[in-house]
Amino acid sequence: MQIQKGDNEVNNDNLFLTRCPDCGAQFQAPHLEVCGREVFPKRFCERCVSLDQERVRSERNREHIAEMERSWAAKCPPLYRHTNRGRLPLDEAVVEKILRWRPDERPGGLGLSGAAGIGKRRLLFLLARDLHFVGFHVSSIRAVQFETVVDDRFDDERKGQAKVLIRRLEHAGVLLLLDLGMERLSAAGEVALHDLIQTRAEYERPILWTSQFNGDELLARFRNSQERGKATISRLVRSSECLLLERVAKPGKRIATAA
Repeated sequence: MQIQKGDNEVNNDNLFLTRCPDCGAQFQAPHLEVCGREVFPKRFCERCVSLDQERVRSERNREHIAEMERSWAAKCPPLYRHTNRGRLPLDEAVVEKILRWRPDERPGGLGLSGAAGIGKRRLLFLLARDLHFVGFHVSSIRAVQFETVVDDRFDDERKGQAKVLIRRLEHAGVLLLLDLGMERLSAAGEVALHDLIQTRAEYERPILWTSQFNGDELLARFRNSQERGKATISRLVRSSECLLLERVAKPGKRIATAA
């Protein structure tokens, strides 16, 4: 049995034939009345509903990507935002191995050592960008900056901000610790660096680090306590996959100095 309802036909299954106001296609929609009033009306066909949902998802995705781009620009120094991996003077297989590193797939962090200008920092910021855009919280600091932050803990005006920054370095999902050995560590700096590395190791939070120096040369930077230096470097190395990067000439490509 069918009941006429305006321009629509309602059958005994509580379905009625109606027309989508967006595309004009006819479709069957459920008809439910409560106390003589229609409730939960379905005005649009499935195709138009699906298209609208996809439009909303696309818009939200664009907004999300734009926000991720803004937050990455705040994290990454301008010099490293547009690195071309193909121009790095490094073996492509090594570059690929490093960029495929993920904290949830490999235990520990990564340590990159090698000559100055070979592209260690650029490579880690390329990796950090990938991690950032898949949802990992990435933070970075140069070793010289870390020593400055440690000094700031004893300054009445800056000590609050310094403590917040150190906590952020301890808790970041992935930490880039750059240019180890370039700093002149004070006694307080040695203690703070050891504590940072030890804390992150205990909570299995990886460190991605770079250095121009080998283990003995790094140890020489610990002028106040060689024993603390040995413990710090040992913990860092045991918590990392360490790679020695070497310059590779690439035929047909001019090798620019990479940071």
